[in-house]
Formats: sequence, structure tokens, C-alpha cells
Amino acid sequence: ASPVYLADAKYIKQREYSFNYYDSKLAIALIGVIDCLLVYPDNTLGIIDYKTGKLGETELEKYSLQVALYAGVIEKILKKTVKKVAIHHINDQAEYLINWRNYTAQLEALIDEVILATKNNEFIEQTGNCHRCTCNYYCPKATRADS
Repeated sequence: ASPVYLADAKYIKQREYSFNYYDSKLAIALIGVIDCLLVYPDNTLGIIDYKTGKLGETELEKYSLQVALYAGVIEKILKKTVKKVAIHHINDQAEYLINWRNYTAQLEALIDEVILATKNNEFIEQTGNCHRCTCNYYCPKATRADS
């Protein structure tokens, strides 16, 4: 096993931790699956997201925003502090620690954008991925061939 994996293995609480969070103030639901949720002896949490394939600066920035969102949601759901957020690149056996609190303003702007788009009945179009999207059944842009 990878030394990166072994460093946290004893703290693994659950693999593929699913969450479904509804924020009534924002009227938005956030749904996701965390690859690995850790619980440390001091009762704080860690989040590990595993990646394979190319992991350049662009991809790392995108995935950092993803795990930052996970951390913020998990703190609200479990009411515990998330002290470690990391992306583990399996191919390189590398760990990228993410200071997730640095992404707060960017996440707030993204959530505002999603809320506005939803109110305007606009959805992000990802040709060829409609069958995976949770908006598939009511999105006017969904390609039914992919559904």
C-alpha cells in the first residue's frame, strides 16, 4: 500500500460517505459522496478525495473547490471541525493538502450562480453526461439519447 494511504488508514471512519444537505436559508440542496471520511482521536475530521489520471494545476484547482465544498457541508452536517482536506493522486502516490477555508468566497459565488441559474431554469450543459446528471428529467437541455 502507498505510504500516503497508510499515514491515514487507522483513522478511516467510512469510505464513500454519502451526504444530502438542504440549506433552507439558501433553498439549495447539496448532494455528494466523499471518497474517505476520517475521524481523528481529537474528534476532528479529515476528508480524502482519490484521483487518478492527469492532475495538473487546472484539475487540482477544480478538485480543490470540490473538496472545499465537501468540507463545509460536512462541518454543518456532523457539527465537527474538518482539520484535514486532501487529494490523493493514486497514480503518483502523492498527497495534496488543501486549505479549504481559502475557498469560502469562491464557493459562495458559485452557490449564488447555481441559485440564479436554477431560478431562471438554466442548467449547465454537459453533452454526453446527461444520464449522470440529477437534473436530467427536468432540464430542457438534456439530450434524451444520453438519458
